Amino acid sequence: MKSIIIGDLHNNVEEVEGIVSQYPEHKIIFVGDYFDNFGDCSIDATRTAEWLKHSLAQPNRVHLLGNHDISYHPHNNKMYECAGYSNDKQLAIDQVLTLQDWDKIKLLHIEDDWYISHAGLTKQWFEHPVTGFTDISERIDHLKSTLFDAYQPSIWEADEPRGGRNRFGGLLWCDWTRLNVIDGMNQIVGHTPNGYIDVKKYPIYNETVNICVDCFPSEILEIDGKTYKIIELDKPSQYSRK
Repeated sequence: MKSIIIGDLHNNVEEVEGIVSQYPEHKIIFVGDYFDNFGDCSIDATRTAEWLKHSLAQPNRVHLLGNHDISYHPHNNKMYECAGYSNDKQLAIDQVLTLQDWDKIKLLHIEDDWYISHAGLTKQWFEHPVTGFTDISERIDHLKSTLFDAYQPSIWEADEPRGGRNRFGGLLWCDWTRLNVIDGMNQIVGHTPNGYIDVKKYPIYNETVNICVDCFPSEILEIDGKTYKIIELDKPSQYSRK
């Protein structure tokens, strides 16, 4: 099955439905950051939460967790607070999304030969000197249990370009400029806004490819096995969020 990968939405939910409707036979994969935008309010949060609840129930859709989304997770308790967060939006989202809804949102999705997450896997957090990158999904499932620990593991912190203390960020906060190549692991991420889909090819690493798709509503990505195609949309992206 072909898949469509859609970058960070930031409340653009009506627009994305018009696009998704053109690909009824595709799997649809969202890389996260459904909430928050410049000047938005609790009404926008309610609208997005209602869309997300409905979208999570669709069998052909995969939803990944973004750093702006985790701010509103019911277990967050102010541990993460991205730019744009507000108590009013928190209350609005809590009225719509249940813990069961949140549990449907993934940290990592593997589709064909592509590793898809909000901000990317880096060697610093996941590589083992002997076993390399084996059992990635299992390790992430274990790490998920540490998301809201009182002592916050560095894997969940932001990197320096995003105001963090770490040279390399984790799955939710790694800036695209800091996402290093992992030999043979093709990755698709969002998180770092751009006006177009950015592709980095590494021929000396077994033709490994990293792709950043955070440019909605300018472009979306189609994958079919190992191949990919950039699809231009009608509306250019005007994002400048950091």
